[in-house]
Amino acid sequence: MLDSYPRCTRHRRHDARSGILVLAAVALVLLAVTCAPRSAVAWGDEGHRAVGSLAYSALSPRAKVAVDKLLKAGKFRSIEYAAVWPDRIKRKRPATGAWHYANSHDAPEAHKCMLTYPRDCEDGTCAMTAIARMATTLARHRDLILAANPDPVAMPMARELGESLAFLVHIVGDIAQPLHATGFKRGANDVPVMLDGTHMSLHALWDYGLIRKSINADYQGSRPQWVAAMLHTVRATALAERVVLVEDEEVEMVAINDVDSPLARLGHVARGLVDRAIMLGAPAVRAIRQQHSVQPQLARAVVIADVSATDNDDPIDPATVLAALPSEDEYAPSSEVDCAVSVDVRHVGAVTRCATRWAQQSNRLVCKSVFGARGAAVEGMVVDDAYWRQGKDVINTQIIRAGLRLAALLNRIFDVENVARAGGAEVVNELAADVGDNA
Repeated sequence: MLDSYPRCTRHRRHDARSGILVLAAVALVLLAVTCAPRSAVAWGDEGHRAVGSLAYSALSPRAKVAVDKLLKAGKFRSIEYAAVWPDRIKRKRPATGAWHYANSHDAPEAHKCMLTYPRDCEDGTCAMTAIARMATTLARHRDLILAANPDPVAMPMARELGESLAFLVHIVGDIAQPLHATGFKRGANDVPVMLDGTHMSLHALWDYGLIRKSINADYQGSRPQWVAAMLHTVRATALAERVVLVEDEEVEMVAINDVDSPLARLGHVARGLVDRAIMLGAPAVRAIRQQHSVQPQLARAVVIADVSATDNDDPIDPATVLAALPSEDEYAPSSEVDCAVSVDVRHVGAVTRCATRWAQQSNRLVCKSVFGARGAAVEGMVVDDAYWRQGKDVINTQIIRAGLRLAALLNRIFDVENVARAGGAEVVNELAADVGDNA
């Protein structure tokens, strides 16, 4: 009996040591989970490629020449490839991880969302300052980029400038994803949901889950068809925003969804253009003309823009379309001139202020659309048809908005002769007093 006591004691000591090791391991796991960097793959490949494609379609001729040179300089096959490249290299360049988002202090379950600068840009490193650095880098080397050079790869700073473009394309897309503009539960990476039997985070749902479901359900699984529908919307809006006279009277333009048109499947975007645009395919044009004999007044109330018959090379004015897009997640057009249209692209502070406004607009959507009336019930929810439809409408609008913001910014960088020059030694943190709180 006496001999057995020490053995028992040794077992207890061993068990105690094992227990301590287990507790330590658990603590380390919890610490790792708590401190793990948030996921930052906004929109997935589909959304980022769409942003790049839409932006490229709205570039001015000179900006397009510059972008093509930069793509070659960075050895990117296309702007779509450049748009996804920053996500590909994050593990190799961990310092770039924080460039993809802003960590606002929100409580969306209680309908409290507010993003401010510099509070939500820790150590001056966030999406807004990254956009400013990339844009001003390109602006300050504008003449070098536009100079005649048969081999862009041989251009001084070729790789750096090409990568600056890629980051700019990507991060302008990132900041349009609402959950990249909030720090709530690591951008909702820690909010579980279920979509069609698949468990995922709310962040992943908005990154790619809703997009892929929409592409499969509305566009026969074709990403190009989805992008083409958004581009169709952009072109229709640009065309319909022109002044049209009917019987010597200036008339309002009314948006009508054609069930035979891919525009009808964009839903929210089209409805947001009511009283501003007509987006009809040929079947609807025929139907309206047939109804004209029954309702002659229709011809005075409706102007038809059959975009499918227009020249695809017609220039797109990003400012015009941006002003006609729905304001936040409402159907009323914003009627606001986006800051990208007039920002001083050589001034870090000016671009940071502009990018902060973009982030604030996305942040408001966290409360209004991502969580919305459901509030805390979003956590653990099974995504129903109503949430999917509302979500994809917001996503389509945000992707179009990001593409046009990017185009406006690049046009501003490369196509404006009298861009003011600013010193390069500006300290970004001095912007605190200039950037207002999110309303």
